[in-house]
Amino acid sequence: ARAYAGAELDPVGTPYRRWVQHLHTLAEDRAVELPLWRNVLTGDDAPLGVRPLDPAVDTASTVRHLSLSLPAEVTGPLLTKVPAAFRAGVNDVLLTGFAQAVADWRSGGGPSGVLVDLEGHGREDVVAGVDTSRTVGWFTSMFPVRLDAGGSGDPGRALKAVKEQLRALPDNGIGYGLLRYVNPDTSGVLAQLPSPQIGFNYLGRFEAAGGSGAVAADWSLCSDADLGDGRDPGMRLSHVLDLNAVTQDHADGPRLVADWSWPAGLFSDEEVRVLAEAWFAALRTLVDHVAGAAGVGGLTPSDLLPLVSVSQERIDGLEGEYGRLADVLPLSPLQQGLFFHAVYDEQAEDVYTVQLALDIEGTVDRAALRAAAQTLLSRHTGLRAAFRHEGLDVPVQVIPDHVELPWQECDFTDVPEAGREAAVRRWTEEDRAVRFDPARPPLMRFALLSTAADRHRLVITNHHLLLDGWSMPVLVKELLTLYTHQGDGTRLPRVTPNRDYLTWVAGQDRTAAEAAWRQVLDGLDEPTLVAPGGRDGSPAAPDRVTVDLPAALTERLTACTRTGGVTLNTL
Repeated sequence: ARAYAGAELDPVGTPYRRWVQHLHTLAEDRAVELPLWRNVLTGDDAPLGVRPLDPAVDTASTVRHLSLSLPAEVTGPLLTKVPAAFRAGVNDVLLTGFAQAVADWRSGGGPSGVLVDLEGHGREDVVAGVDTSRTVGWFTSMFPVRLDAGGSGDPGRALKAVKEQLRALPDNGIGYGLLRYVNPDTSGVLAQLPSPQIGFNYLGRFEAAGGSGAVAADWSLCSDADLGDGRDPGMRLSHVLDLNAVTQDHADGPRLVADWSWPAGLFSDEEVRVLAEAWFAALRTLVDHVAGAAGVGGLTPSDLLPLVSVSQERIDGLEGEYGRLADVLPLSPLQQGLFFHAVYDEQAEDVYTVQLALDIEGTVDRAALRAAAQTLLSRHTGLRAAFRHEGLDVPVQVIPDHVELPWQECDFTDVPEAGREAAVRRWTEEDRAVRFDPARPPLMRFALLSTAADRHRLVITNHHLLLDGWSMPVLVKELLTLYTHQGDGTRLPRVTPNRDYLTWVAGQDRTAAEAAWRQVLDGLDEPTLVAPGGRDGSPAAPDRVTVDLPAALTERLTACTRTGGVTLNTL
């Protein structure tokens, strides 16, 4: 081995001592989780093995091992395509197969729920301002979970169920150890409850020695030596059965290696082999399920929290209607008002249907323009939104993974020149009068109107629910950039998800905002009237008057804003 001297390492963010001090404070705060952990540990857990663990007999010296490996052609999609289809983690996938296999394997059948001890990395984001990414110490946590994959025989439904059961545990289960071992008011309560009989630990993914075909690094894993498991031979065992799994990258791809261990007096080698092979079979079924049909997978309720609370049944119904979904989001405050007007009187004219017309001179690459518009819808989730309120506590915007671009081409070159402009104007007015159904995305359509071989008008019609005025210049700039690159969006900057903004909105103090605006509007009896009275209040399309200020005056105004340190809007 080589020794490297003089290397500059990043500083340790949080000393271990400080982390431990925080744990004692957290242990008091986590007392509210006691009912959750009591519920996890209370219930049916049929005994495994021919007898209970005997600490005097079942020590580390009696442990037997069975190691099996899943081939690369199965491990590859198991770690990538399956989690991606369900927005799940690798642990969610592995534990789904594990829960199914154990429920089918244990003697006497019984309930489908399986009680398991899980290991977590313990470096959870539970203390503000703490960074343990470079801190050396014992962080690993262990906590019980009760997993029930159900008995429907549907692999996808089983994975969604297990994923949600794991997501229901706060902060990856770190609270259990705090209550069991640190909080004196709760440790005695949890100590009286039964412990899981099975331990499960997925160690992650590592490169096996020579796995990539390259020369081994100065420091690498040694897989061909028996280094033991590090346990004292006389140490008592915590579980009747343990599974430690790891993914090793080899030249032909990743392989999942499962090491099963158990006290020799509790199970025969063949009994454990049956379970081990049943687990691999369940994992193969999940891989086949995802590979077998398009659109497999989908969202679960935890994917939408904390912004939207929707049941799995409702999500399934939306996916049946819209296809695979990218997200389900709340409406922003102003969107709530716009949506109310859109559905309040569906027979009246919708004054929030917006039109933008861009005149184009010269030859137009129609295919490139259409591809650019389609890429816009693919880049911006908000442009694909459908707005729903039926059967929901509050309205939501449903974001399909994909929607087809509404595209139309109209040729006016055959219309006599004297009436051509009037015909185009009449077409655009009629198009604007066609209402959008908020529940049928996209609430946006494009039309290319040709009035001559070298004269065209691109008409973009959308509902105001989709985007505000500040967004329109961004949209047009991106459209033109995409047009020059045949619809290829790889050169454009990454889009900040709309979810980020809505998360910020949800975090604002609405009570304080309400109080502030009450103070601002205090004493105001009525709005400023700018239109004559006596109107029936029915909606009408707005007229527009445009006044251009002279360039010299505009320059003077701009200079004034800079001097005064204000915006042109304020001036």
